[in-house]
Amino acid sequence: GSVIHAMGGEQDMQKMGGLRTKLPWTYGTFLIGTLAIAGVPLLAGFFSKDAILGSTFGASPVLWGIGLLTAGLTAFYMWRLMGKTFYGTSRVDPHVEPKIHESPWTMWLPLVLLAIPSIFLGMALGLPFGDSTIA
Repeated sequence: GSVIHAMGGEQDMQKMGGLRTKLPWTYGTFLIGTLAIAGVPLLAGFFSKDAILGSTFGASPVLWGIGLLTAGLTAFYMWRLMGKTFYGTSRVDPHVEPKIHESPWTMWLPLVLLAIPSIFLGMALGLPFGDSTIA
């Protein structure tokens, strides 16, 4: 939504590219979200994927394989989305390019507030700190 807002309503990734420096808040939060959903260790997505895939393997190795494939496809798509949107040469319409702007704080602040737990909540809930036995 933040990228679409910055692009004046444009939703076609083929007409984006090179937006990293023009949308720093959007880019940073999108990068954190992509890393988390790709299952990078210590981020929230790693622990959720690990738990789901781990419990699925015991129930059905076939379902585990489907889950692993799906997780891989999701990571691939997210990195493709990052590349086409924020990296590379700009493919933005020359009439739109000068109007590109970062979203107002009312749009990027919620993105930041969602990115923070993507980083720290996974570590807080997923890592065994001290004695984890429940009496």
